[in-house]
Amino acid sequence: MSFFPFNIIAMFFIIPVILTKNKAISGLALKIQYSVMMAFYIFFAFLVSIAMAPMLYMKSVVNSTYIAFTSSREAYPHQRKVDLAISVLGGLPIICLSLVVDLFQMPLLLFSSSRHFEHKYQMN
Repeated sequence: MSFFPFNIIAMFFIIPVILTKNKAISGLALKIQYSVMMAFYIFFAFLVSIAMAPMLYMKSVVNSTYIAFTSSREAYPHQRKVDLAISVLGGLPIICLSLVVDLFQMPLLLFSSSRHFEHKYQMN
């Protein structure tokens, strides 16, 4: 468990494990607990991402503006202006699309098997 407010949720799943002392019920309770915890983490990560989206958009526009006025290299005529226009007009939709993709991709990553994450440490 990582921090206090989420530890309270774990208390409800400990009771069946202690009362039954059954391996199958214990495994099921832990899987349900993990699913509930991951749902909370995904929800809070999404809220933080939404809160930071305006700052990310402003950073993107400021960076594109700086590059448009200071860079001298262009792969094609008016590339800097086109890149600036894409950043200003397309930045917010791209950020929103990224948030939606993260919302659906994060559970797949969090619920994937752990054997794929630690294979490099098991070689020793």
